[in-house]
Amino acid sequence: MFATLFIGLAVADDASAFKLDPTGEVRFDLVGDHLEQLQGGASSEPDLYFLLERGFIGTNIQYGDALRARVLADISQSTATTVLPGGSTGPQFPSTTRVRVMDAWLEVDSGVGQWRIGQQFAAFGNVDHYMANRDLYVPGPRAFLDAPRRMGLLPDRVQGVTWRNQWGRLGASAQVFGLYGAHALEQDIGKAAAVRVSYGLPQPGLRFSASALAGPGTGAATRVLWDAQAGWDLGRNHALIEVFGGQGLGARELAAVSAFGHDIPLSAQRLDRLGLTAKLSWFEPDLDSSDDWNLLIDGAAKLWLGDLPQGHIMFGLGWQTRVPENVDLAIEHRAVLQALWGF
Repeated sequence: MFATLFIGLAVADDASAFKLDPTGEVRFDLVGDHLEQLQGGASSEPDLYFLLERGFIGTNIQYGDALRARVLADISQSTATTVLPGGSTGPQFPSTTRVRVMDAWLEVDSGVGQWRIGQQFAAFGNVDHYMANRDLYVPGPRAFLDAPRRMGLLPDRVQGVTWRNQWGRLGASAQVFGLYGAHALEQDIGKAAAVRVSYGLPQPGLRFSASALAGPGTGAATRVLWDAQAGWDLGRNHALIEVFGGQGLGARELAAVSAFGHDIPLSAQRLDRLGLTAKLSWFEPDLDSSDDWNLLIDGAAKLWLGDLPQGHIMFGLGWQTRVPENVDLAIEHRAVLQALWGF
């Protein structure tokens, strides 16, 4: 729809003002899962499977200086667990491939800020920063540091209207959207509102942001969430600290995430750099309950190829260990060998 609109405008006026920039990315994973039972139970045998973790394809569209649009489709595979004779479960395997629209928005520059309507990220937290910043990326499913979505309090994308503006180092955004996902039917549920303020210091590479969200919760309750983060980027070193909390789906949640990254330049032919990432995430889904927090320990090594005419190629090895507060539950280990190609 957006592409048709812009092509029509370009033909009618000045074709040189119309720009079409295709974009895409494919991530292919070899995943190994293992559950380690500490309290007398039998640990599981490791599962090993291939997975088309993500495939994005879309286009960025621009007409002149005031109009922009983006359409992005997502191709992904879900996994299912085999059931063996006798009722026992076997390894997971990719079962369903689905294609869905992720981004579909139109943005107008009004001179006092940009107005965007359509399907996009919620203006809350920092998932947009993670998606654009490869320095803190960890290969594999749930690759980005995103506490609200990891805890199930925000969908991947929302549909709504966003205003945003930048005044030098200070930025702000406000958004009204449906809280239950891009494809949910909202009948008498209401809408959510989110605001975000950011401030950056380019010289030391520091950035700060704070977000707040209010929207419908369970029953007559109101969902109120907040998020604060501080980041640092200086040369080949990167760091991020984020704290998230609020009253979500009938419970008080709290999460804290810290991440560190370092790039090592490589002088070998066709090799650009080796990226090392470590992160520590703590999630408490209910502050009034016990034995329910989870600790996630992640690490990754990523080899980026260089000397490419266009796009990027990465081979990465990621590791994640999930430690529950209740050690009667199994500790989960996951290793992912990933090949990523983007343009």
